[in-house]
Amino acid sequence: MMRVGIIGCGRIVEEGHVPAYRELGVTVTALADPVERRREKIGDMLGVPSERRFADYKLLLGQSDVDVVDIAVPHFHHHKVLMDAAQCKKHILCEKPLTTSLRQADQVLDAVAGAGVQLCVAHNYLYQPSMQLVRKMVQQGAIGEPFLIRTEGLGGSHWDGAPEFNPEWRTQRAIAGFGCLLDNGYHDIYLARALLGEVKTVTAAVSTEREEHEVEDLALALLQHEFGTTSLQVSWAVSGGGQWVYEVYGSEGTLSLSRKSGKLMHYRGEWKELKAPPWEWGFKGLFSDFFSRLQRGEPSPVPGAEGRRNLEVILSAYEASRTGVRQTV
Repeated sequence: MMRVGIIGCGRIVEEGHVPAYRELGVTVTALADPVERRREKIGDMLGVPSERRFADYKLLLGQSDVDVVDIAVPHFHHHKVLMDAAQCKKHILCEKPLTTSLRQADQVLDAVAGAGVQLCVAHNYLYQPSMQLVRKMVQQGAIGEPFLIRTEGLGGSHWDGAPEFNPEWRTQRAIAGFGCLLDNGYHDIYLARALLGEVKTVTAAVSTEREEHEVEDLALALLQHEFGTTSLQVSWAVSGGGQWVYEVYGSEGTLSLSRKSGKLMHYRGEWKELKAPPWEWGFKGLFSDFFSRLQRGEPSPVPGAEGRRNLEVILSAYEASRTGVRQTV
């Protein structure tokens, strides 16, 4: 099994990555975070020796017993840490988004290729059990030919950062780069691409509804794919919490998944509730797949080019909103 070093000890690591590593029995040999309380918390959870908990991530990159680095820092820092990790010839697991610009993404892809290492972008919802069930049913013809996806992620707030760091970082442009579309809508877009093929054009309306937010907190987008259309709504500004729904419509039926309740409904002549797996992040499946492929010498399941493409679609949505012109991707 690969030996992992974690760079960034925020909430997504605490609540998503750590449980996956524990279940898989992965050895985390080192971690890095500038905030001491976060280093101590995650280090204690994973049994990382105190002398292997670094304030400077570059010290971690110099460790010979780190095969893979798990990068989970705020968006603005991705590019720098990715470039340094590639230079040190470490395999890389990186939280989404890959970077916040295509120029940076291209630099990362070049660096990774030049170093001869593998990069896996954390498109973890591809491995989320209930979403895997939806994809499997669609592929098996449960709704005929899919032609429309409707995804709705309307919430009243963003997902807070760790209290010891900065709970509001996702709403601050200098750290996050962008808002709810890049942070939440990102998942919906790669899921839609997996079912309906590549995105060809994007139309969008993006706005900031709360004055305390420096980034967008409302985004509506219409994506035209090779084999259908996606309607996407995502927000951090909806009073009352809103809905979290993922629906796939086909020529002969519909699948509707409530990501809030976990209820999965199937329509084919009549509505039936299906037994859906309990909700989980999907990191266990993603990590297991990536590490197994590394050991077999196989390519990453979610290579950097996939992360770049998803970012390209999202940046095209921002441009469509800014100009009022449909964008070809």
